[in-house]
Amino acid sequence: MTHTKLARSTLTVALLLTGSRTVHAQIAFEDKYVAARLGAGDLSPLPAFGIRPVNGAPLDANLAEELTEAIQRQLDAAHETRVTVVTQLSGNKISWAFVVRNAPRAVHDAFTAQFTDQLLTCVHSLPDDANLASLNLVLLGLSVGDQEHRDNATAAAAEMVTNWNTDRCATRRNSIPFLDDQEHHTTMTAASHGMLTDEFDGLIFNGQPLLDLANTLYPLYFGLGGFWTTEMTPRLHTVFEAGVRTGLLTATEARAVDVVQRTFWDWAVLLIGTKSTVVRSFIANTAAGCARSVAELSNQFQLSRCVAGGKIQLVLLHVAGENFTTIQRVVP
Repeated sequence: MTHTKLARSTLTVALLLTGSRTVHAQIAFEDKYVAARLGAGDLSPLPAFGIRPVNGAPLDANLAEELTEAIQRQLDAAHETRVTVVTQLSGNKISWAFVVRNAPRAVHDAFTAQFTDQLLTCVHSLPDDANLASLNLVLLGLSVGDQEHRDNATAAAAEMVTNWNTDRCATRRNSIPFLDDQEHHTTMTAASHGMLTDEFDGLIFNGQPLLDLANTLYPLYFGLGGFWTTEMTPRLHTVFEAGVRTGLLTATEARAVDVVQRTFWDWAVLLIGTKSTVVRSFIANTAAGCARSVAELSNQFQLSRCVAGGKIQLVLLHVAGENFTTIQRVVP
C-alpha cells in the first residue's frame, strides 16, 4: 500500500519565455482534506477532499476556464465519474477545486469487498490483547458493555490506522484463527458496506453497538490517511496531472511557439502543430486578449509581444514538478 502524503507546495514566481523581462505568477496546488462533522445526521459522513490552489486562492476566470477544460476533457476520456471539478464565483474571480464526489453514496458499495479485505488484514496486524478483544465485539455487532471496553476498541482502531499508514497491516500478523471464519467475514462485509453507503444491516448492527461500530471504524475508513483517502487521492492526482499535461503547454512548448508569425491564425496553426491537444480556451483567450477586432487577427503576431504590450499575462501552473502555461487576459 502506497500512502500519498497530503502536502502543500509553495507559491513562487518564475520567468517563462527566454529573453522576456515579464515576471509571471506561478500558481501551485495542494491537497486539502476537510473532516466531516460527526453526529450531524449520517453515521459515517464522508469528508471533503481534493486538489485546489494553495490556500484556496481564487483564479482569474480565464485560468479557471482553461484548467477546467483540460481536466474535464481527461475525465471524459477516462470515463471517470468519482471525481469532479467544482467552481464558485468569488468576487470577480473563481474559487476552483478538483474533488471526490460524495454522492450518491450507493455507488461506493463497489469498494465493499476491497475495504473488507483491508479491514481483515489490519485486524490481523493487532496483538492478541484486551483492545483486540473489545474490537472483536464491535465487529460482531455485540455490546462492549462499558466505556472502558469502548475505549479499548477505539485504541485498537487507532493502532490499525497507524499500521495502515506504515504498511504494517500487511507485515505484522497475529494468528487468531476465528477472525477468518464465516461469521467474521459476514459481519466485516456488512460493516464495510455500511461505512461506505451509510446503510447498515439492522439485523447485525443496531442500537448502541451500531453507534460503537461507526465511531470505532470511522478514522480507519474516512480519516486522513485511512482507506478512503488512500484509495481516492491517487485517482485525483492521476486525472489532474494527465489533464494538465495533455491540455496545457509546458514551458518548453511555450518557448517553441513564441515565434513571429504573419498573422494570429498562422500562430494558431503553429500552436496546434506543436501540441494538438492544447485546450481551445487557451487559443480563444489569447485571441480575445491580443486583438481588439477580428481584423487585427490578420496582423503580424508574436505571443511575447502581446505579453510585453500588457494585453495578456502568462501564468504558470506548477503541477507534478513541472510548469504549465495558461493565458490570463488583462482587463483595462
